[in-house]
Amino acid sequence: MRNLWVKNRITFKNICRTSTSFQKLSHISIIILVLLIVQPTAMAETIELVKDINAVSAPQNGGASHYVESNGILYFRSNDGEHGTELWKTDGTANGTQMVKDINPFGSSNPDRMVDFNGTLYFTADDGVHGYELWKSDGSAAGTQLVIEVNVGAYFEIHSLTVLGDMLYFVVDDGTHGRELWKSDGTEQGTSLVKDIILGRAGSSVKYLAAGDGRLFFSANNNSSGDELWISDGTEQGTVMLDLNPGSGGSNPGEFFFYNGLMYFQADDAVHGKELWASDGTVAGTQMFADLNPTGGSLPRYFIAVDNLMYFTASDGVHSTELWRSDGSPAGTMMVKDIREGNSSSLINYMTDVNGRLYFRANDGVAGEELWSSDGTTAGTVMVTNINPNGGSGIGSLTSFNNAVYLVADDGVHGKEIWVSDGTLEGTVLLKDINPGVEAVPSGLFVWNERLFFAADDGTHGRELWISDGTMQGTQMLKDINPAMQTESSYVLFGDRVALTDKVFMTAMDGIHGEELWVSDGTEQGTRLVKDINLFGDSIVMEMTAAGDKIYFTAEDGINGLQLWVSDGSDQGTHIVKIIEAPQFGGYPTYMVYLNGTLYFAAEDTVSGWELWKSDGTQAGTELVKDINPGPDLSLPRELTAVGDKIFFTASDGESGEELWISDGTQAGTQRVKDINSEPGAGSNPMLLTNLDGVLIFVANDGIHGSELWRSDGTENGTLLLKHINTSLNPGSSIWEFALHHNQLFFNADDGTHGNELWKTDGTLAGTVMVKDIDPLGGSSPMYFASVGENVFFAARDLEHGWELWKSDGTEQGTMMVKDIYPGDQDSSPMELTEAGGVLYFGAKEPTTGFELWKSDGTEEGTVVVEDLYLGADSNPAFLINMNGTLLFAADSSNTGMELWKVVPDNQSENPSDPGNPSGPDSPPNTNPGSSGGGGGGGAFGLLVLYFVLARVIIRPGRVVSYRC
Repeated sequence: MRNLWVKNRITFKNICRTSTSFQKLSHISIIILVLLIVQPTAMAETIELVKDINAVSAPQNGGASHYVESNGILYFRSNDGEHGTELWKTDGTANGTQMVKDINPFGSSNPDRMVDFNGTLYFTADDGVHGYELWKSDGSAAGTQLVIEVNVGAYFEIHSLTVLGDMLYFVVDDGTHGRELWKSDGTEQGTSLVKDIILGRAGSSVKYLAAGDGRLFFSANNNSSGDELWISDGTEQGTVMLDLNPGSGGSNPGEFFFYNGLMYFQADDAVHGKELWASDGTVAGTQMFADLNPTGGSLPRYFIAVDNLMYFTASDGVHSTELWRSDGSPAGTMMVKDIREGNSSSLINYMTDVNGRLYFRANDGVAGEELWSSDGTTAGTVMVTNINPNGGSGIGSLTSFNNAVYLVADDGVHGKEIWVSDGTLEGTVLLKDINPGVEAVPSGLFVWNERLFFAADDGTHGRELWISDGTMQGTQMLKDINPAMQTESSYVLFGDRVALTDKVFMTAMDGIHGEELWVSDGTEQGTRLVKDINLFGDSIVMEMTAAGDKIYFTAEDGINGLQLWVSDGSDQGTHIVKIIEAPQFGGYPTYMVYLNGTLYFAAEDTVSGWELWKSDGTQAGTELVKDINPGPDLSLPRELTAVGDKIFFTASDGESGEELWISDGTQAGTQRVKDINSEPGAGSNPMLLTNLDGVLIFVANDGIHGSELWRSDGTENGTLLLKHINTSLNPGSSIWEFALHHNQLFFNADDGTHGNELWKTDGTLAGTVMVKDIDPLGGSSPMYFASVGENVFFAARDLEHGWELWKSDGTEQGTMMVKDIYPGDQDSSPMELTEAGGVLYFGAKEPTTGFELWKSDGTEEGTVVVEDLYLGADSNPAFLINMNGTLLFAADSSNTGMELWKVVPDNQSENPSDPGNPSGPDSPPNTNPGSSGGGGGGGAFGLLVLYFVLARVIIRPGRVVSYRC
C-alpha cells in the first residue's frame, strides 16, 4: 500500500541508449560551457526540506507473501532489492530459497493470483512488455513462461483465477468483449472466452467466482437484470443466469461457500434483504435457505466448515452481527451466542478450524478484540484468554499448526508478535519475541511441509522470510532475501492531506508510531505528530475535511474501528466525535462536506446500514439524517456536494437505483431530486457533482442518451439534460474530470467525432461547447486541470508531442501547448498540477533531470524545472498542496527517502548554506542543474557541474530515446 504513490506518479522509468557523435557536438559543448560560466546567478525559487520525519536508516525489506504450494514446491513473492518483486520458491532451507525468474528485467513483475492447477503454478505477472497476463511455472526459469497475452498492447489485469476440473477459469477484459469469463487448459490454444454475456465492449463485470460440484458459480450483469447469480459448466450453452430478483434490480449475490453438496451465498430478492441462499446449480434447487432477519437482511458472511457444521456471521435484527451455525437444515440454523450483548457487533473474524474446534477473533465489549473458541454450543463458546488486559490484543492471522492455533497478537508489552494457544489459559503464550522492545508484526502465516512460514521484522534485517517448527528455538529467519540498507521514508502526505490558513494536516510515518496524523506550518519546528491515535499500528487517517480552524477525518484507534474524529492540531483537541456502531469495521465515515457549521457525511451502523449523517462536532449532535433505504440495507450516499445551503449527493432508496438526492439536514428535507433513469431499479448513477455558481452540474445516464452532462437547481423540473454531446448510438460522452475556472466549468468529453477533447460550459446549452480539437487524429484526453490566473492548465497529448503541458483561456486560439518538456513524441507526463502563490507547479519528466518538480508562468521560457532534487534519479514529487501561497509536497532525495519539502525564494531559505541538502553544512553542495536561473545556491560551480552533466548526456554514446510505461 505504501508504494502506491510510485505507481500513480511514475509513467516512465527505464532509460535506453543510442549513439551520438562527439565530433559533431564538441563545438556546441564549448559554447555551452562559456555561456554557463559567464551567466549570472539570479535569485529564484529553490526546494527546501521541511523536516526529515523518518530519519532512521533501516534494513531493506525482502518480505514474503502470496504463499502457494504446487507439486512439492512452496512459491511466494519477494523483493531482493535488485530485481524488484518477483516469483520466488523455497524448500525450507536458506540455500533452497531462491528467485525462480526475473520475469520483468525493467522492474517488478508483481506476481499475483497464484493457484496450483494440475501440479503447475499459474499466476498473473507483468513482464514489462505485455502488461499483466497469465503465466505458469514448474519451478525452473525455463519453465516459467507466458501462457497467453489476452489483450495485446493494453493493460487489463486478469483476476479471480479458479480451478474447476481440468480447466482454469478467470476474468479478464480482452479489449473487445469487456470483462467476461474465460477458461484455459494451460496452453495458448486452449485459452478462450467462455461466453460474451453482454455482446460488445461493455462487459458483464463477472466477479466472485466459486467452484462446487462440477459447476462454476459467479455474479454477472447482463445489462437488463442487474448483478445476478450465474452458473457455468464451462460451455457457452451451459453458462446461464438464475434471476433471483426479477427485473433490473439484481440480487447482488456474493460470499459463496460450498458445503455438503450445496453452494451457500448471500443474495437479495428485493423482499427479504440480503439473506442466506443455497443452490445445487438448478433453478428448482436454488432458493432462500433461511430468512434470519425478518426485518431486513442478515448479511451472512465469513463461512467456514468445522466438524460437520457450517459457521458464519449474521445479524437477526436484534443482536447485531454475531456467530451463527448450521447443520444444513433451516431448523438447525441458529445463532451460537450473543457474544457482545445488545445491538453492537462482536466483530468476529479470522475463523479457523483447529482439530474440529472453531477459533476466531471477537470483541465482547469488555475485553476488546481477543481470542475465542467454540464447539457450536452457547456454553462452549468462550474467550480463551485476555491476552491484553488493557484494551484488546488486536489478534489476526489465525492458523492451525501442530494441533494448536498460531496467531499474531499484542499483549500491550511486546507489540505484535507470534503467539500460540492450545485453547487453554495456561497454554496461550508468546512463541517468540522476534523484535524485542518494538514489534515484529508477523504476517501471512502459512503452513507447509510441517513448518510455519511467515514474514516478520526482527529490527535488524528488515521484513524477511521466517520459519518455525512451533518452538521458540525453532523459530528463526529462513533467509535475508534483501540484505541492503535503505534510507527510510516517512511517506509523508500519503493519500490524504488538507490545508488550513496557517498549517497543513497530513499523514506520515516517523519509524516509531506507524502511519499517523501530522501537522506542519512549513517549518521544521512546526512539523510534528499530532497524536498517536492507534497505539497498535497505523491509524488509517483519511477523508480529512477542513472546518474552520480544525479538521474532521476518519481514523482507526485499534479498538473502535474506523470512526469520526476531530482535531485542532493538538493532542488534547484530537478525539473521536462519536462511536458509530457498525457490523464490521466501525462507522467508516466518508464523503465528508462541511457547510454552515455542520459536517455531512456517509456512515454505516447496524440498524440503518450505510446512510446520510451529520455532526456539529459533539457526540449528541452527531446523528443519522435519514434512513433512505429503510432497515440495514444500504443507500450508499456518495459525492456529497454543497450548493447554497443544501447538500446534493447520490443514493439508492432500494427501488429507483442510484439517483440524485438533496438535503437541508432534516429528515423531511432529504429527498430524491428526480428519477432521472425511470427504468425500475436502473439508476442514472450521477457522478462528478460540481457547484457552478449555485447550480449543480453533473454527469448522469437517463437510459436514453448515455452518460451525459446534466444540471439541477434542486427541483425535479429544474433537473435536466444540459447537452447531449455524443449523439452516436448512445455511448455517452466519456466525461471524467471537471475544473472550475472563471465562472466556467472545463472538462473532457467525446462527441463521437473528435475523440476525447477539451470542452467548457457556463451552465447553458449555448455555452456548452468544445474549446479545441487538440488532436484531430484521435483525441487528446485532457486531464489534471488547474486554474491559474487567466488560464486553465492541463495535461494533453497529440501524436507529435506526446503527453505535455497545455493551457487555455477558453478560446480556440488561446488553447495551446505551453512547452514540449520532453522533446519529440516522448511523454513528459505532467501530473499533480497545483497553484500556489499564483504559480503553477507540477511533476514532469525530461531526459536530463528525470521526474522532478516543475513550475510555469504559462510561457515556454517560464516553464522550468524548479530543482533537480535527486541527481541521477527521480525525486517523484507527489501530493502537492498549497498552504497560503507556499507549496508543500512529498519527494525523494538520495539521503532522505520520501519526505516533506517546500518551495521557497532563495532569500527566504531556512538553510542558506545548503538549501537543498538536509545532511548539513559538511555535505557536498547541491548543484541544482535544472534550476531556473541557477537558483540553487551553487553559483558558477553549480553551473560547471551542470555543464559536465549535460556534456555526459550529449557527448557520450548515450541519449535518452524511450521509456517503458
